[in-house]
Amino acid sequence: MPKFKKLVIYDHHPLKENIEFEGIIDPSVGSATTLIVEEIKRKNIPLNKEEATLLLMGIYEDTGFFKYNGTSPRDLMMAAYLLEKGAEISTVRYYVEEKFTIEHLEIAYKLLQSIEYIKTEEGYKVALAHFKGEEYTPDIQNLLYQLKEFEANHLAGFFIIFEAGNKTYIFGRSLIEEFDVSKYLEKLGGGGHKGAGS
Repeated sequence: MPKFKKLVIYDHHPLKENIEFEGIIDPSVGSATTLIVEEIKRKNIPLNKEEATLLLMGIYEDTGFFKYNGTSPRDLMMAAYLLEKGAEISTVRYYVEEKFTIEHLEIAYKLLQSIEYIKTEEGYKVALAHFKGEEYTPDIQNLLYQLKEFEANHLAGFFIIFEAGNKTYIFGRSLIEEFDVSKYLEKLGGGGHKGAGS
């Protein structure tokens, strides 16, 4: 690890190694931005409308508009605080809301055709999908996350194997509170948190 004078971390992903740092690591929130906003509020640091809007984008993006399993009451409280400071929902929606192209839908269709259902050693039923494409498409997992069929099939979560060029990406999402995707992805050299990882 490179030498540094001071390391400041605000994150909701657990640390993999013991290092000295300032800041907060707290996996009990859905967004790392929530931790920053809590500090801003605690220290009574003034925010203008643009700053509040930018921070609200962070909370919205990390929590999937408050739909992901890891979303906590603190995320909602800090979002409300930012709205009180003038954050503009219309701007957040414009930049953060998912907008899918025909290409995204074609990828999603191919992923859906490739789905296999497997059971983990613990007995959880998960979906495994595979796609080979020209380039990495990071937001496709959010489209699959919204599929009601996954809930109807009582899935604990899903994994996507995405081959692009000479690289292979693996994403995981939990659909129920008890299923920890990071545990499986860590075995492949990845990580994340309980609800999502890669």
